[in-house]
Amino acid sequence: MTDSLLLLPTEILIGILLALEVGDILACTSTCKHLHAIIVDSLQLQYEIELYASGMLDGARGPHTLPVQERLDRIERYTAAWEQLLWTDRISLPHLAGCISPAAVSGDVVVLPQLDGTAVSMHVQQISSALRAVDEYYVAQSTPTSSPFFGIQLDSAQDLLVVSNGCGAILYPSSCYVA
Repeated sequence: MTDSLLLLPTEILIGILLALEVGDILACTSTCKHLHAIIVDSLQLQYEIELYASGMLDGARGPHTLPVQERLDRIERYTAAWEQLLWTDRISLPHLAGCISPAAVSGDVVVLPQLDGTAVSMHVQQISSALRAVDEYYVAQSTPTSSPFFGIQLDSAQDLLVVSNGCGAILYPSSCYVA
């Protein structure tokens, strides 16, 4: 049975291996020299292994239009930057009068609320990152409030901003604050 599996074209074997969990792919490297060579030589399989090893997901924000080699290189640069603590960029956020700085940070998004009498302005900035291919984005939105402002919570994984006031909470889905 195993011999007949190995007679399949390499592209088919790679497709089968890509359907496996990463731990199973790694286990296949120990089964025979032929599978080991296929896994080591396949950029797509190496990308999946490195993605898993770095704790990253190939999610909707990822640069799917890039070739696999470029995505693999980016993971390697990102991992190396964290291992060596190489900070190449410095970003300064402007201080806004009346701003509680910063009120929430999640992922690559920072929220700075600004209290202005009867309104709360939310200044939302997505921080750019060359390593993650994320562009900078900024938006400000003012919300009238008749009750005290207590705080905000930001969950970038769910693309959700929650503003708490004395009467409850106001939810802002990502379409309101990130393009």
